[in-house]
Amino acid sequence: MIRSAALGGLLIGFLLAGTLLAGLSFGGGLVNGQADPAAWTGIAGAAMVLLGWLCVTVRPRWRVPLLLCAGLGTFVAILTLCGVAADVVPGARLLWLAGGMVVAPVLAILCARSLSGAGRAVVLVLLAVLALLAGRLPDGMGRGERPAAVRPALGVVTALPLFWREGRREHAPILAALDSAFSVRAVDRIAADSLSGVDHLLIAQPRPLAPAELVALDAWVRGGGKAVILADPLLLWPTGLPPGDRRSPPSTSLLDPLLVHWGLFLAPVQPQDIQPARRFLDGGALLPVAGVSRFTRRGGPCRLGEDGLVALCGIGKGAVRLVADADLLDDRLWLADPARSTALSARAGDTPGLLVRWLADPLDAAPVAPGAPWARSMLAIALGLRAALLVGMAWVILGAVMIGRRERPGGTGKRMGKAGKEDAEGRTQSEH
Repeated sequence: MIRSAALGGLLIGFLLAGTLLAGLSFGGGLVNGQADPAAWTGIAGAAMVLLGWLCVTVRPRWRVPLLLCAGLGTFVAILTLCGVAADVVPGARLLWLAGGMVVAPVLAILCARSLSGAGRAVVLVLLAVLALLAGRLPDGMGRGERPAAVRPALGVVTALPLFWREGRREHAPILAALDSAFSVRAVDRIAADSLSGVDHLLIAQPRPLAPAELVALDAWVRGGGKAVILADPLLLWPTGLPPGDRRSPPSTSLLDPLLVHWGLFLAPVQPQDIQPARRFLDGGALLPVAGVSRFTRRGGPCRLGEDGLVALCGIGKGAVRLVADADLLDDRLWLADPARSTALSARAGDTPGLLVRWLADPLDAAPVAPGAPWARSMLAIALGLRAALLVGMAWVILGAVMIGRRERPGGTGKRMGKAGKEDAEGRTQSEH
């Protein structure tokens, strides 16, 4: 009995802890910072296929404890980890995980009962592979930038390597994301003719602008233009270009004359803000930044938000949003897996969606909901994992106790026929 209980508990613990840790490692939680239950769908589905096979091959009295404690216990452990690590766990993505964990063992049990030998093994392996592939499907559930029916013209003024990549002829991933909502084009010189037909403008750490260009930009905004300006007093964007190369972007913002004209001052970066950081905005959206600064007001039409990180300015008929960081465009901050730049599970921040929203309406100050169930920090993930393992341990103990009771003579797992019952009753009466 004790040996059976220990073996059953070991099986449940292996399935539960293995699924939990494998999903956290290969599902992306440790890389992209997401505490997304749907990221466990593939790993958990494959584990449930194994569980279904075990339920057919082990003793019948073990089946209920295995299905209950390994199946439901794994689901509860994953939910615990995500709930502790993140502020919000999307219900739709939780249902996706639950559906996969129910369908997989049922199909495995049906196949294992109807097949035998090599045929059974092949089908079960195929089911596990299908479960792993199904884990990729949640990438398209409710997030991401969908192509707009009408794409207004977006001009981009920048010295950052967005339209060219060092050593590569390709655009930066952020431009591909913006291209879903706008018709993106580079603007090399700011003037009335070059801004003709441009509906929105993104200015990110530009080269030194001539006084005539600053005047033209101010006039364009006052005439009804919409702009997002990223001004960084300490650019940390890594570059392989030699010092002094004219292609290198300015290490500090050169827009002070324009900022002063609009009543703003860009403060120097504080030592504690130099390192890359995950900045959670009002509403929960995640903006990865590096060397972030803040604005202060010196009069003028602007108002500050996000503790000075942004300034919202109504200039004439136009609107401008200024952000005190330009490194946020660097895909090394917001993209966890460059090989899958369009996959939502490869995101490590809400940067593309935030930029699209800001460019559409620079003065929009409404809180922005997170595009994914972001973990608050790596410490939160560690605390969530600890809580999940403690919950899992409780399910392991419960499973071991259930199996032990069913293996005990006269336990719930042993059924006596009518003759056995009569014989037992006869022995009891003779003893009295």
